[in-house]
Amino acid sequence: MIDYNTGSCNSGNYNTGSYNSGNYNTGGYNSGNSNSGCHNSGCRNTGEYNSGDYNAGFFCTETPKPTFFDKSCDLSWNEAYDRVPYLPINLNGKTYHEAFRKAWDATDATTRQKFLDLPNFDAEKFLAITGVDVREKEAECCDGVVSYELTITNDWPAMQYVMVNGVRYVREVKP
Repeated sequence: MIDYNTGSCNSGNYNTGSYNSGNYNTGGYNSGNSNSGCHNSGCRNTGEYNSGDYNAGFFCTETPKPTFFDKSCDLSWNEAYDRVPYLPINLNGKTYHEAFRKAWDATDATTRQKFLDLPNFDAEKFLAITGVDVREKEAECCDGVVSYELTITNDWPAMQYVMVNGVRYVREVKP
């Protein structure tokens, strides 16, 4: 049986380094799955000497809450993973921003909205990470009323969100 380990004294599959048990560990002396660093137990830890799951740092014992846009939320890790939509990003010959924008432009309005509905959504951070600008643009309206618009799709019919006097409206824009 091929177990795809590199290094020495590993048990499990796809480990890199030494004395790992479990699967997909990188570093040394990890147990559990998908750890990077050293001396971690549990799953998906980064850093050293962590137990629990999803820790980044050193000597952590508790499993932290998932974070979105640098703020924690009251979801389980499974719920958090389920909230993030899949977007096929092809980096072949592109920067991450170029690839993400291309995938964003090719996806449907429902998927885009799922990104915008993520807990703690922050348009500035989304732009910095993905290169996609979804910030609302200020526009002058009749009688000096200020509205804010965000078109979230190039597909037809396009959906447009308009904020007028603090009330958010959704409209379908037809060619």
